[in-house]
Amino acid sequence: MVLLPLGTGAYTGFLISHPQDKTVVRQMEFRQVFGPANRPQVSASSGNTSR
Repeated sequence: MVLLPLGTGAYTGFLISHPQDKTVVRQMEFRQVFGPANRPQVSASSGNTSR
């Protein structure tokens, strides 16, 4: 994986894999999200608990 700065609070990334006899390149963007201060916090234990 390669990460490159994309601006304030953001990065772009490339993930290169070699499944079988081909090369797969995936591009991703990671951004820091800003929102209202009273926004509910999300945790791994909240949300849908059905499995």
